[in-house]
Amino acid sequence: MKAKSIISRSTTSLESNLLNLLKDGYRPTLGIVFCSSKQDFKEISSIFDNCGIDLLGCTTAGEITDDTLTENSISCLLMDISKDKYRLHFVRNTEGVLETGSTLRQFAQEAFTNPAMIVCSAGVLNDGEKVVEGLRQGTQREIPLFGGLAGDDLQILNTHIFTRKEYTNDGMAAIVFDNDKVEIKGLATSGWEALGSENTVTHAQGNTIYTINNEPALDFFVRFFGAKEDMDMKGKPLSTVSAQYPLQVMRDTDYAVLRSPIYGDENNRSLTLVGSIKEGDKFRFSISPGIEVIEKTVAEFQSFKNEIPDVDALILFSCKGRHAALGPFIEDEIKGIYEQWNKPMIGFLSYGEIGNLGNGVCEFHNGTCCLVTIKERN
Repeated sequence: MKAKSIISRSTTSLESNLLNLLKDGYRPTLGIVFCSSKQDFKEISSIFDNCGIDLLGCTTAGEITDDTLTENSISCLLMDISKDKYRLHFVRNTEGVLETGSTLRQFAQEAFTNPAMIVCSAGVLNDGEKVVEGLRQGTQREIPLFGGLAGDDLQILNTHIFTRKEYTNDGMAAIVFDNDKVEIKGLATSGWEALGSENTVTHAQGNTIYTINNEPALDFFVRFFGAKEDMDMKGKPLSTVSAQYPLQVMRDTDYAVLRSPIYGDENNRSLTLVGSIKEGDKFRFSISPGIEVIEKTVAEFQSFKNEIPDVDALILFSCKGRHAALGPFIEDEIKGIYEQWNKPMIGFLSYGEIGNLGNGVCEFHNGTCCLVTIKERN
């Protein structure tokens, strides 16, 4: 398989780049596009449809192409992979994300005996953990599962997914690969350090926490971080203080998943997270240790490269909250990851990531950097 990554600043430029590749004899069958919400994704769909190229795409909060992070752009990965090695599926969320994920998972299991999935999900207030729960529900064994929640340049209003024929602001789309013919591997890492003592979620529903240690959740958050009482978190984007102090929620005795607050309700003093949380869950707040986390992340992917030395293409899902915490240093992280393989890579800054922390279990995360490798088997 031959893969190519291209960056474009407009749909006109994207079409020109694509037509030039076709003119040179390159014949891609599948494309993945991550674009700013300021770009016309409907026009992007039309371009791919006119060229007869299958498409999975979503809007973002920042675009990654090879070793570069940009804004307001279009990042595209093209692959000339045989159509019998993958399937595309698009599902609107009409019955809840749990059911939508389950529908997508059922499609994958019917498509191939040994499937692997790359998923994009749209819907700002959708519970990311329920997305993954639906995708994993009823499986006899772990299906390799990676992806991200679409962004919208921090408007926190309207994220989209799209294919060459369809689009929605509330649903999921996936490329399902035949993992016997195309090897899909991945690793998620965060590097965030636990902060303070352990706390207990004493009242919660779905992805909203009402009380922590029997204290109103927003009051607890404001007091813990010494923020002003009049801090209005409601409706504010992920770049605010909330994204820089995600919750480390214990999943077992030896690992935790991150959950970032996205809304604070001043009326009922609750905190809404990107992923669900249960009453009784134990957590500690966490903080990025600074640029040291970049060195740690790159070192982890260096070790991962020893396991997966050769790839055809890479996809990187990196949390927008991570960008908020690391600032421009996140570009060093992206460059460090790209230079491990020096193969075509695209990605985006997301509102949530799907991947595994090296334990083989794919889960929903915040604040992580999740890499996916694609390699056609001989």
